Amino acid sequence: MTDIIERLRIESRREPHEPIWRDAIDEIVALRAEVERLRTDLMESDEIREKLGHFLTRTAAALKGEPPAGVWHSWHDLPEKAAQLVERVQRDEALLRQALDALAYWLEHGETPGSHDIIQRTHDVLQERLK
Repeated sequence: MTDIIERLRIESRREPHEPIWRDAIDEIVALRAEVERLRTDLMESDEIREKLGHFLTRTAAALKGEPPAGVWHSWHDLPEKAAQLVERVQRDEALLRQALDALAYWLEHGETPGSHDIIQRTHDVLQERLK
């Protein structure tokens, strides 16, 4: 689309029998349609931004705990917090597997550990979990 202002300047220098007003009106209609499309895009972008903001706020609260009233958690460290949580869960799973493997071994080999052995292993697993 050529610039409507330039087209109207040209029109002002033309003879009356060469009107371009019809083209100018068509361009104005097209521009209005483009403005409306851009407004719709902007509204959709605002909705997406709002939804993502709520998502990040809920994620921060889930990973860091609820913030005090009137305070928001920062979102910059959410990937690191999530990675730490995954790492901790994986470590916990590994410790539980070790405890289960030990129990399975005792059961498979018909060994009955004394209560001291069970208590010591449970203590060790829980101590490791709390680090």
